[in-house]
Amino acid sequence: MKTFAVIAASLALFSFAPAFASSDLEEGLKAFNDNSLGSNGKSCSSCHAEGQGLEKACDYDVPTLQEFVNFCIRDAMKGTMLPEGDSKIINIEKLIRSTYCKQK
Repeated sequence: MKTFAVIAASLALFSFAPAFASSDLEEGLKAFNDNSLGSNGKSCSSCHAEGQGLEKACDYDVPTLQEFVNFCIRDAMKGTMLPEGDSKIINIEKLIRSTYCKQK
C-alpha cells in the first residue's frame, strides 16, 4: 500500500510539473529565428542574438511577456500580431523564460 502511495504521488507530481518539453523549446527556437513572422526580413534573434537584452524578461508574468513578443513582431519585424494562444508566441515565451532570462 505504501508503494502505491509513492507511485501515485510521483505520477501526480509529473503530471502537474510546469516543465517545458524539449519539443516546445525547439519550436520556440525555430520561431525565435523565423524571419517570416515579419515583413522586413528580421527575426527575434536579429535584435536579441543569443538572448541579448532579455535578461530581465522573467520580471514579467507569462501573458505580459507574450504580449511583448507580439509587440516586437508588430513593431520591430513589421509583421501581423499573432492571436492569443498561438503556439509560436507560447513557445517563444517558454524559450526566453527557460534559456535567456535570469530567474529570480
